[in-house]
Amino acid sequence: MQAEFIHDVCKLADPLWKKRIETSLYAKWDRIRLLLNDIDEWFIDIKDLQPEIFKKYTGEDNAIVISNLKKLIATVPKEKILIRVPFIANINSSDDVKHSVETLRLMGYSRIEQFEYIAVSMT
Repeated sequence: MQAEFIHDVCKLADPLWKKRIETSLYAKWDRIRLLLNDIDEWFIDIKDLQPEIFKKYTGEDNAIVISNLKKLIATVPKEKILIRVPFIANINSSDDVKHSVETLRLMGYSRIEQFEYIAVSMT
């Protein structure tokens, strides 16, 4: 959502600085494309690749995320991309996480981190 600002900051930054971004890729491709030459490492949090699970968790459709994942792997070296796939209690299962990881590998991704969201009660 802040692609222009990030792009402008990257232009001002010392070229020796490593620039990293954490994103869900839930954005129009032109926003992401603007940053392709600025970012040294991408951290992608995908929630889940199955549309019904993604919608259950976010309330949104994940077609744009999947489309952007395919475009990103075709544009950015896979070594510069880390995909994070969470297990989210009451949202997805370990089998769902395995499905997402397998799908990502078929897309060409190799740096994939699986982890568990831990609910913290503030009461």
